[in-house]
Amino acid sequence: MTNDENSPASKADIRMMMGQMGDCYSKTEVQIADFKEEIVHEFKIITEQLRHDLLGTHKDKIENHEDRLVRLE
Repeated sequence: MTNDENSPASKADIRMMMGQMGDCYSKTEVQIADFKEEIVHEFKIITEQLRHDLLGTHKDKIENHEDRLVRLE
């Protein structure tokens, strides 16, 4: 590798550049996989929270109906 900016790239320069690009690509793949796992985990948490909230709402609605039925009887 030469320090002259005007000299053409050698095969060693190209190999070095390809190696650096490959390392960057590998790091990016790992980051994307980690990000994907984090998003899936957050989605599962939100889904469970919604499920819990909806079950609670349904339970409250049934209790209100039972209270009204007892009063009407």
